[in-house]
Amino acid sequence: MSIENHREELDLEFERLRMSGRVARDPGGVGFDVESLPDFFNSVAHLWDAKFAADCARLHRETAKRIAPTKDPIRILDVGCGTGLELEAIFERAPNARVTAMDQAPRMLAEVKRKYAERMSQIELIEASCVDWPARLVGFDYVVSILCVHHFPPETKVGIYHSFRRALKPGGMYIEGDQMTRGAAGSEDHELFERWIARLPGGRQGEWNFDVTLNAETNRRLLFDAGFSDIAGPWFVGDGAVMTATRS
Repeated sequence: MSIENHREELDLEFERLRMSGRVARDPGGVGFDVESLPDFFNSVAHLWDAKFAADCARLHRETAKRIAPTKDPIRILDVGCGTGLELEAIFERAPNARVTAMDQAPRMLAEVKRKYAERMSQIELIEASCVDWPARLVGFDYVVSILCVHHFPPETKVGIYHSFRRALKPGGMYIEGDQMTRGAAGSEDHELFERWIARLPGGRQGEWNFDVTLNAETNRRLLFDAGFSDIAGPWFVGDGAVMTATRS
């Protein structure tokens, strides 16, 4: 089978699963076709790497590069870890790291367990969302989030950043690799979100598969509001960007 035919079959199966009855769609009746984010991730977890690994590889590696090389058993919290596309690059930087991999989709976590079976003595899996924060998550050297927090509006995102900061040791670093626009502050268009998604149950809590992409200046302000300091970046990588922030 040619690569093109394989890709076409993969895309068709991906869309079939998205549109299947397993994925809840627009229960609020607001007329906007949007899917439940947890249902979506669970339904396509086994296809995720085949569809997205190549496209996302550079952003994942560039984000992991902000971890200082070390052989110490540092603690890293990987929020919204998905299938763990970034873990290989993280372990290249810190081969003895203890990683807590957190995601709200159990089938994504099952993929991490399958792919990194030989590393599971170093990996703890936690099923939780960014807004349902386990209180015991503290004392980390790094918090890493890749292609996760763009699902949240600014007022929710600053609360998530507060949780990230509390999870870090003093002097610990948050590293974000995510979608980011290059426009000026205030240039983001959130009208569609406010008109439709915000009216759905859990709409402001990231329950629906909708992107709320911010620019670097807005993101920097939210990080400052959450108590971070020494905010650096963005370093743009394709359609995404990497930023870092330190817990003082």
